[in-house]
Amino acid sequence: MKFMVEIQAVEHIKKGLQNAMRNMGVPVHNIEKEGLKGVSDADLLDFVIKKERILLTNDQDFESLAEEREHYGIIFITTQYATVSEVAGEILRLWDQLSSDDFYNSKFYVP
Repeated sequence: MKFMVEIQAVEHIKKGLQNAMRNMGVPVHNIEKEGLKGVSDADLLDFVIKKERILLTNDQDFESLAEEREHYGIIFITTQYATVSEVAGEILRLWDQLSSDDFYNSKFYVP
């Protein structure tokens, strides 16, 4: 059975990636549309946890924050050199292969 998880895209993630993920059927929420632009990383993580969303980010500060609390998963984009389609493809692979239990309290790294 497939799960429905919304991915919370952080402000510095390219709109192209968000659009590519939406086109692949992955529900994405943007922090700007949620009224969260400029909030602290801790407050953003609290919001994502409250909404039971997976956080998509290239901000390594979330590494230590994630150790302090339970969360629904964090996907880290590890390079600025990967194309939008490469990153979106890796996220889709995770989305297709893993359950919500697999994501829970886990961190994943994509190019």
